[in-house]
Amino acid sequence: MAVSIISGINDKSANDKPATNPSPDDYPQAARKHLLDAMVLEAAERFDGAAYLSGYVVECVAKALIQVETGQVRHTHELDELRESLNHQAGASDVRTRP
Repeated sequence: MAVSIISGINDKSANDKPATNPSPDDYPQAARKHLLDAMVLEAAERFDGAAYLSGYVVECVAKALIQVETGQVRHTHELDELRESLNHQAGASDVRTRP
């Protein structure tokens, strides 16, 4: 089920606009919106802006995975907290991605 969250994020071209703005808890739609915006910025060679929005894509996908797996909505912008939740769900709570 978690795979279906991210499988359709990039299914339209960067020129397509989402029909509506995502609701605060619609993380898959928010991830798609930020990804499309980042792709437009990258195509315009505005790499700093594209990289910045890519961070939101990562955050939204992480929150979507947590929401699907636990039914809980995470209202945090702390990537370390999201990483810990994802590791816990994967049964790897002691895994560190940084030294």
